[in-house]
Amino acid sequence: MPPPPPRKKSAPPARKPEPVIPKRDLFRAAEQPDLLSVDKAWEQEWQGMPEYERREMMPFHTLYVHFENREDIKKFSEMIGQKISEETKYIWHPKKQQLRVAKLRFKSDK
Repeated sequence: MPPPPPRKKSAPPARKPEPVIPKRDLFRAAEQPDLLSVDKAWEQEWQGMPEYERREMMPFHTLYVHFENREDIKKFSEMIGQKISEETKYIWHPKKQQLRVAKLRFKSDK
């Protein structure tokens, strides 16, 4: 049995050329101000604003409930006193009032 033919050495994969940054972008980057040295005039506007309070919004426990048919969903919905449809993704029990923040605004006395 003759020996196998010698393996050809494969060339390394071609490297991608480095991207060329147009000169106009280099000048634009040089014009960017140092963000840490920006005037702090905003501090005067924030005087007297209410403190932000972050509440824990995550549930204590999540439970997945499976239903065999629509009638079971209807019975469960009546039992807990919440409307549940096939489009319902989640509920809170006991039912929580949804916080609608899109219409909330802060008003100044000025």
